Amino acid sequence: MLRARGPGPGALLLRAALGLGRRGRSWQRPQGQDTGVQVHNSLTGRKEPLIVARSDAVSWYSCGPTVYDHAHLGHACSYVRFDIIRRILTRVFGCNVVMAMSITDVDDKIIKRANEMNVTPASLASLFEEEFKQDMAALKVLPPTVYLRVTENIPQIIAFIEGIIAHGHAYSTATGSVYFDLHARGDKYGKLVNTVPSATAEPGDSDKRHSSDFALWKAAKPQEVFWASPWGDGRPGWHIECSTMARALTASAVGSCSLPASPVDPRAAE
Repeated sequence: MLRARGPGPGALLLRAALGLGRRGRSWQRPQGQDTGVQVHNSLTGRKEPLIVARSDAVSWYSCGPTVYDHAHLGHACSYVRFDIIRRILTRVFGCNVVMAMSITDVDDKIIKRANEMNVTPASLASLFEEEFKQDMAALKVLPPTVYLRVTENIPQIIAFIEGIIAHGHAYSTATGSVYFDLHARGDKYGKLVNTVPSATAEPGDSDKRHSSDFALWKAAKPQEVFWASPWGDGRPGWHIECSTMARALTASAVGSCSLPASPVDPRAAE
């Protein structure tokens, strides 16, 4: 059942993490096939042609739900809109859309809710994942071509984080966490939106370098689910999972966070 809810902590955190960009910047048109569709480009502030590598297999990565609670009206609004765009691309412009949707099945909110209900995080996530799928079916939203769960992509996420560290854009800490270093990106971070980044919510004993750095890998806490990594036992941060799966599966994707031509800045920076 869909339930009305206000903006959750995740939405507020995401807004806080977005960056310093200005509208009207230049945009280099990629090579490929013009679909005939015009989309808003948040980098330039103008409508631009939607270019795809090949119209017979248009990749679309959709950032799916964090399955710790019932779906709400915000989910319904987002996925109905994306479904309409997908149908237009397919039926009007003749594009064969191959859509992958992530399912965040391990997260702070999932762990907290599972502890409150005295169930395992995996069983809680499975319950609300199936309920989400039923809600989308009731709204006549087409299912994605494939669902991608975070817990099934841990090795890929770890390898992706290692690449970011190797490029000097992230750092590990003594406690076993890894943070994205916003200062290493300079004014390149935040170019897609016009919002000043602020401190992200971390524990008071966090050892990150800058208040606005966000977690790519979170060191395991007692009694929490974890995976082994080069930095110690832990689990992925919220942003990195979408970055990893979108980069690996949709090199020519329509969008890296559900919305064509406007991926959010943490994913873009990674």
